[in-house]
Amino acid sequence: MVGVAASDVLNVRAGPGVKYEVKQTLQPDQGCIVQTGECRRNWVHIKANGETGWVNRRYLAIIH
Repeated sequence: MVGVAASDVLNVRAGPGVKYEVKQTLQPDQGCIVQTGECRRNWVHIKANGETGWVNRRYLAIIH
């Protein structure tokens, strides 16, 4: 996760856009986020903490 202030959270949404409900929030220091492969414009389907949802790709970094 990148670009999220230490005092902020990353919203994981039910669908690919801000109009969808927030399913969970992730703290900047939280563990790994896994991309599931599906992307829609600037939104990426992810799995974190055993749940799936959508986040804006600008807050993700690829780690090999």
